[in-house]
Amino acid sequence: MSRAISANITAHGVMLQAYHTREARFVHFPDMFEENRFAGKRTRVFADQVVGPMVYTRACPLDVSVYQCADRIPYAQAAQASYRPVARGFRFGPKWSTAWFHIQGKVPDNLADRCVVLRFASGTEALLYRDGQPVQGFDTNRDAAVLFESAHGGEPIDLHVEAACNHPFGVQTFEWESDETTQRWESKDPGLLSRCELAGFDRRAWTLYRTLVFAAELIEALPDGSARARTLARQLEQVRSLIDAADPIPTIEKALEALERAILNGAAPSATTCFAVGHAHLDTAWLWPIAETKRKTVRTFANVLRLMDRFDEFHFMCSQAQHYAWIRQMHPALFEQIRRRVQEGRWQPIGAMWVEPDANIPSGESLIRQIIHGIGFWTEQFGEHARQRMLFLPDTFGFSAIIPQIMALSGLDTFVTNKLWWSDRDEFAHVTFWWQGIDGTRVLGHLTPGQDYNATNTPAELRRGQMRAESKDVLGVWLQPFGFGDGGGGPTDWTILNARLAHNTEGLARTNLHGARAFCKALHERAHAFEADTSRQLPTCDGELYLHYHRGTLTTQARVKKANAVGEARLRLAEALAVMADRRTQSRTTLAEAWKLLLVNQFHDILPGSSIGQVYEDALADHARLTQIVDDDIRASLNTLATQADTQNMSRPMLVVNPLSGTWSGLTRGDAELFCSGLPALSVSVVDADAVAPAPEVSGDERTLCNDHLEAVIDELGRIERLCHRGSRRDAVGRDRDGRPIPLNQLVLYDDRPRVWDAWDIDPEHELTARPVDSRPIRLESQRGPGWAAIVVERALGRQSHIRQRYVLAADSPKLDIETWIDWHEEHTLLRALFPVDLRTRSASYDLSFGHIDRPTTRSTPAEASAFEVPAHRWMSIGEPGFGVALLNDCKYGHSCLGARMGLTLLRSPKFPDPQVDMGTHEFTCSLLLHNGDWRTSDLLTQAESMLNRPFAVAIDAARGQRRAWAPIRVHCTGSACAQVAALKPAEHGSGAVLRLVERHGARGFCQIEWDTPVKHVRSVDLLESRDIPLPGFEHTGARTVFEIRPFQIVTLEAG
Repeated sequence: MSRAISANITAHGVMLQAYHTREARFVHFPDMFEENRFAGKRTRVFADQVVGPMVYTRACPLDVSVYQCADRIPYAQAAQASYRPVARGFRFGPKWSTAWFHIQGKVPDNLADRCVVLRFASGTEALLYRDGQPVQGFDTNRDAAVLFESAHGGEPIDLHVEAACNHPFGVQTFEWESDETTQRWESKDPGLLSRCELAGFDRRAWTLYRTLVFAAELIEALPDGSARARTLARQLEQVRSLIDAADPIPTIEKALEALERAILNGAAPSATTCFAVGHAHLDTAWLWPIAETKRKTVRTFANVLRLMDRFDEFHFMCSQAQHYAWIRQMHPALFEQIRRRVQEGRWQPIGAMWVEPDANIPSGESLIRQIIHGIGFWTEQFGEHARQRMLFLPDTFGFSAIIPQIMALSGLDTFVTNKLWWSDRDEFAHVTFWWQGIDGTRVLGHLTPGQDYNATNTPAELRRGQMRAESKDVLGVWLQPFGFGDGGGGPTDWTILNARLAHNTEGLARTNLHGARAFCKALHERAHAFEADTSRQLPTCDGELYLHYHRGTLTTQARVKKANAVGEARLRLAEALAVMADRRTQSRTTLAEAWKLLLVNQFHDILPGSSIGQVYEDALADHARLTQIVDDDIRASLNTLATQADTQNMSRPMLVVNPLSGTWSGLTRGDAELFCSGLPALSVSVVDADAVAPAPEVSGDERTLCNDHLEAVIDELGRIERLCHRGSRRDAVGRDRDGRPIPLNQLVLYDDRPRVWDAWDIDPEHELTARPVDSRPIRLESQRGPGWAAIVVERALGRQSHIRQRYVLAADSPKLDIETWIDWHEEHTLLRALFPVDLRTRSASYDLSFGHIDRPTTRSTPAEASAFEVPAHRWMSIGEPGFGVALLNDCKYGHSCLGARMGLTLLRSPKFPDPQVDMGTHEFTCSLLLHNGDWRTSDLLTQAESMLNRPFAVAIDAARGQRRAWAPIRVHCTGSACAQVAALKPAEHGSGAVLRLVERHGARGFCQIEWDTPVKHVRSVDLLESRDIPLPGFEHTGARTVFEIRPFQIVTLEAG
């Protein structure tokens, strides 16, 4: 096979692909299996050599000068800069810098009465400014922008182009790049001004050229030797004969009519229906920082607006409200153009969320806030034209089973993704299906069968989608998002033309450009009609949509994962204190800014750890800003409460805050370590620190820790060789055949070199490279304090790293904490802690933040074996009748369990795309909690909450207030149900408060809320707090609200 070399011939805003070859050393006659390729190649060569040169004519060079800067400066500043003349071939850099080009000249008379375009190419991403406003982007897929639809000649040209010294994939190159591109981007000046000229643009020639290319691609995509292919080949020869190669222009119309008749010959009766919808997958950050995403968004949105000027039937779907907010702030005039297209219904904000987040690591409350702020922004800006029904997460790495209920309670009934095709085991079985969450809520799911969200509507792509829709779907309607993402500029004019040409074409799906809303409507109508026959049902996927790929994203970039977990916990605390202190209105605006900082950094290439290092420098700066905002708000609320406190007769007054959903007994943190017993849930108490009884002693020696609940013994290698529940005398540590303990907290290093995606993946074969950390510690000593005792183990780790672990047992605590500090400097190495517990189980429970999920601990099937690393939040638990063990953590998400061996992945060290990922120091805590085999009967949920939100004490001045305690709510459930407080927050609208509860045990019962003071009204609302949600058994009288609650139900109550 020869190597295809791509020569770029550019149409209006579009890159045309002309394929040539370096073969032909001998004549080769095609057999029947090569006929299609042969006919397609003949058509391409004819298009390239005869029609292509007619698209752009009469090129006229322009005068160009440049101003270079390191920063991303606005146009107003660039327009005032000093420029120097440059010529074609000018190289610029360094990477990530900006070159502003000032372009001047006039339209020559020989372009009068022609459509005149600027053709510009810099080998980078660029943006054209005209009269100070962004007009259109330039990128690898477009190098022409219309300046005059019909020029008179002599018009002055005065333009600016902002050229960012990066390309759609940042500043890195990949194996598919040409040698020239790779060498250029390895140099210090990778930018190359290769073109800056005016030209006449002939739309008729462009249409014929692109239609010929489509016909060539169609015949190549059809089955070899098929009647349709043979007929089309003859028709293409007839079209060629209609065109005068010496003077093609007069014959274009006649040839185009014949060509369109040949292509649009009628789709088969069995053809599926494809909704081709313009789209631009803009990663909020990935191989470039957020600052560059803002510019990518401007370029892409400007491109789409220009396409809407040209193609009346073109619809565009675009998610991520954050991107719109950037445009509104940076370019208000451009945003107003978008607003007008949204009002027309052609530009469709979809996806419901602030960004396209990861869907495993964020808490359930974070996912809700993604929707609140996403829909809230669009509703504020676009009103009813932005009504949402689709959750669109095309590229997210797996989906939690809590999502369907969150969708339904937000008014969303359609879930669309593409990522589930990315599996390293069997292909996903369905295209359209019911997705059922852990509570039983169902939404309609759709996996785009074209297997792409950057499609171009080529015949090959459309046939691929058609074939998958035919084999895996029963509805026959599917979505095809098309357009170049990530700085590729979104849809192009030829991708729109391709959809037109596939409208009624034999061999392809019936393709339309009707938009995402029309697709949702058609999908639900087809589903309803299909199930109207009671003998037929769509398939149901019950539980999580696990991605059998990218398992390393649960661990990579540990610092930002910890910052996210801490941010979620601190925001929950701040909102609750704002309600207690009656600071709802003040806090709502302040904390909304903090929430948006958190949400944007939950994007599916930021929080999972798959971006370049600069992204994480920015993310941690955002988290520092978030912490400042939240801590200031917490301080303001505590100061307000302090002025209301009754501190009479107290020598050392303090506020003790219990932010947990359950009663707490144990040591506080903060300004004092006080042993408090029976602190009410979600409360603030005024105490005299000098009057608090001392904590009970924790006994032990240099190897043993013991309180009323647990006894732990640490072996000479720093592992747990005994962990005994004192009540039952049951030991969690088992014995081998020789009677030796099989210790817990075994640290194991693995060689971690994924086949493909370094930061993303953990290959199953890594388990074959296990290297237990079994060297003797360099330090093993005991420590004691009031109400606690600890054993410290310190050792070398791997080749260059160091670890210190501190086993801590506190008074009255049911769990053993393992506080870990690591200085990590390994390469391509994974660190995991293993806990082989002595019990028999075939399943484990995993925390999902808004419920839990049970997964098998066996690997008896390919699907089980593939799920060797799974997501969980604060805990996992295994048990048998009478005994169980839970493993808790404060910021780790990669879990595993084989038999009764629990695993927690602590750190990784991939080298792409960030070569320094996770190098340096880390601190985190995991804990072991013993229970009676059913974690629901233990204190697990409260203890898990305390990993990030432990009760704390704050010293206050003497005050003459009237309160000794605040507990705004008390929650009681009957039976086995357990309602946990997900949020106590200011209402999104008005001055009321909102209480959000989640049933955590998977049980039914009645829930009773007792309010601290009588409230005038309480109503059950949706997650947007905009409409009432009926609750069975709901009744509110005075200070008491009662209702029925079902397994894993989310209940949102608005009180005022």
